[in-house]
Amino acid sequence: MTRLAIHARHYPQTNIQWVTEHLSSTSCTQGPGWVLEWYCTLKDPINVAKISLISLDSTASGSAIHVATLNLAVKTTTSVVSGITGSILTTTRRVGSTYTTDPASFIFAGTASVALNGATRRMRMVGPCRYCPSRH
Repeated sequence: MTRLAIHARHYPQTNIQWVTEHLSSTSCTQGPGWVLEWYCTLKDPINVAKISLISLDSTASGSAIHVATLNLAVKTTTSVVSGITGSILTTTRRVGSTYTTDPASFIFAGTASVALNGATRRMRMVGPCRYCPSRH
């Protein structure tokens, strides 16, 4: 099982997708960077985790905020390189007393390739994650 930490710059509704034949979701937990109302829906559809953060009054800030951890299990029995993508459906922000909704964007989301070993059921990142926030 592999954990993916999902980070956010604003307060989005985000979808994380993977290849159904290669991976399956096992759980989604709230990250330490977001302590307000939060939802994660798995397996609707089967290869998507839908993550929603609810609070226009949040003071959370930083270049990346750990809002969720998605756990995926390797299903494939062969070795393969597979993709995982994240897309932001909408982001609503509050600036003063004005609410602004930004359209769907790949700027704050990302895409990555993972090498899956079907024999050991292990996963590792292959190459850089495009558009992902930098890690420590």
